[in-house]
Amino acid sequence: MSECLLCQESFQEKLSLKELFTWKSWEPIIICPTCQEAFHYLKGLRCQQCSREWEEGDYCPDCLTW
Repeated sequence: MSECLLCQESFQEKLSLKELFTWKSWEPIIICPTCQEAFHYLKGLRCQQCSREWEEGDYCPDCLTW
């Protein structure tokens, strides 16, 4: 059993047969599937400093100000 770093709920890691029988080291799962599904992947052009959605130049106005 593992404990999620975000919600502290216990969850069972599910490994595939491929993961069990390969010689590669595997990274433990640290976030439960429920919390993982809540993440939204960043897409499109973004500010290079803060990652805000921004398509007009490299930096958003806030980052240019500060």
